[in-house]
Amino acid sequence: MPSIAESSLVSLDFWSKPQDERDEMFASLRAADGPVFCPVPDEPGFYAITRYEDVAEASRNPQVFSSQPTAVSLVDPPPQVAPYSGSMISIDDPRHARLRRIVSRSFTPRLVQRVTGDVTVLARRIVDELTERGPCDFVEHVAMPMPLQIICSMMGIPESAYGDVIDATNVIIAIGDPDYVSPDGDDRTVVLTEKFSLLHALMADLSRCDVKPPPTTSSPR
Repeated sequence: MPSIAESSLVSLDFWSKPQDERDEMFASLRAADGPVFCPVPDEPGFYAITRYEDVAEASRNPQVFSSQPTAVSLVDPPPQVAPYSGSMISIDDPRHARLRRIVSRSFTPRLVQRVTGDVTVLARRIVDELTERGPCDFVEHVAMPMPLQIICSMMGIPESAYGDVIDATNVIIAIGDPDYVSPDGDDRTVVLTEKFSLLHALMADLSRCDVKPPPTTSSPR
């Protein structure tokens, strides 16, 4: 089996290797007797579950394969930002299922049909802007604004607030990413508090929900 220590699955170096080398690594992982431990420098490491049957079992068993206390990432976020990390993306059943049922009400065939026109207009606008802009970052100019602007439209958020919502969403989701949040713990807490408060105030104005913001967490001194 190729050395997991030398080819960490979380390393960008691994993902830049030729496809056949990556395929060989995953074939070796699937042939192992069980999940293979993958060490990560300065972090706890993780077990790689690569067989379909094992992945399916893990998804059905949150009591064992839990995202608690907050995240589905390899490393839980620092305690000072944990109150902002319990999104629908990062929680297990039964809480995940409850929130999913609420959100799914906005995605019935009839309601989806209503927003089809808005999606078409937005897609054309993005393509037109790409034509004028030329070479660009696909994630920044297409993959990110497309779904977030559609969600904003479905929620009734005014177009003037789209930029603030997209920025706040990136900061809240990208906890620990230096592109969005300062690596300093105190600054991270301040930024997340400000962004979450912005979204909460906007939702309150729209009378879309009655979710209360999480308690303010004191920064460590």
